[in-house]
Amino acid sequence: MDGLMDTFDGIGCQDKSRKLEAMKDSRIGAFGAIGGIFVILFKLITLCTILLNKLLFIIVISLVLSRFLAVYSFTFFPSPAIHMRKN
Repeated sequence: MDGLMDTFDGIGCQDKSRKLEAMKDSRIGAFGAIGGIFVILFKLITLCTILLNKLLFIIVISLVLSRFLAVYSFTFFPSPAIHMRKN
């Protein structure tokens, strides 16, 4: 959750040189707080919808899919710090 809120803080910055600095900052910004609240609400609504419609197999599939996508992203996408240094 911390990384997600840092990403939203970086998105909120207009200056490219300030983006990485905002993501490294240990304090949470306004965009990070808003993004965190929206993600928690989205997860809560999604979980309630799945449970009310008795679609429990989606939870099992999502666990496997999330692990696969994490490995895929670490393998094929460059680090943001390296990308920011090139510009």
